[in-house]
Amino acid sequence: PGKGDTSKPTSLPPGGLVIMREGDAGDPEMLLSPQRWTYDHRFVLEIAPYPGVDPIQALTTMLGPLGASIAADPHLGGLADWTSVEMPALDDTDTPGAPTLNWAELGVVVTYTTTNPLG
Repeated sequence: PGKGDTSKPTSLPPGGLVIMREGDAGDPEMLLSPQRWTYDHRFVLEIAPYPGVDPIQALTTMLGPLGASIAADPHLGGLADWTSVEMPALDDTDTPGAPTLNWAELGVVVTYTTTNPLG
C-alpha cells in the first residue's frame, strides 16, 4: 500500500504479509539543560499469515521472532532510548466474494531523544 493508503489487501502472497503504518511521533516532552526533546513514536505493524493454515498458530509463529528481536535489543542498536510492543489485536477482513483474512495489529512504541526537533 502507498503512503496514506490504509486499506488492507484482499489477497495475500504465499508467505503472508507485514505492513508497517508509519504512525505519528506526537508532541515531544521538552527537557532542559541541555535542551533536548523526547518522543514516543507509535507505529502499527499489520500482520497477516499466509492463507490455508490455522491463523492463530501462524500469527503466533510470525509474532514470536518480532517480540524476541525487540526484547534482545530494545535500544535498536543505539537509535532508541527504549522500544516496547503492545498486545496484538486480532482482526478479520471481509471482502465480498473472497475468503476472510485474519490479521494481527501490533503496536510498537519507540522512545527516542534528540537535540534537534526537526530531525
